[in-house]
Amino acid sequence: MERFKDLLKESEYKFVKHNSHIYVTGAPITGKSTISSLVSSSIADCTWQNMDIIRLTAQMVEEQKPENERNPFVYFGSCDAYTTVGDGVFSPESLIEGFINYSEVVSSSLKFILPKLETQGASDVLFDGV
Repeated sequence: MERFKDLLKESEYKFVKHNSHIYVTGAPITGKSTISSLVSSSIADCTWQNMDIIRLTAQMVEEQKPENERNPFVYFGSCDAYTTVGDGVFSPESLIEGFINYSEVVSSSLKFILPKLETQGASDVLFDGV
């Protein structure tokens, strides 16, 4: 990790294409936030955005819908979304299906969030999370 930090300190990177997005995903407690903060601080004009904020925004959007139209996956974290799959019992298959469904619903809110980030001057963004 120290070598990685040293490498990033030595260089400042720039996106070749403006309005670029990087998504850092992985299992919980694997260092996504640590790596994301290091990488984003090494890229000129890069904004770091944690996906937990995106999930909370997605939850607020769902709250505006009638209860029977709400997507249940938005109310769970990526690791416990399996409880809404099938009979709610954990299995590797239900974990993966829940994770995919959770990722899709949370990521779908990006279409509302990206324009707002851009109006605030954040066009090159590194997203940390799902």
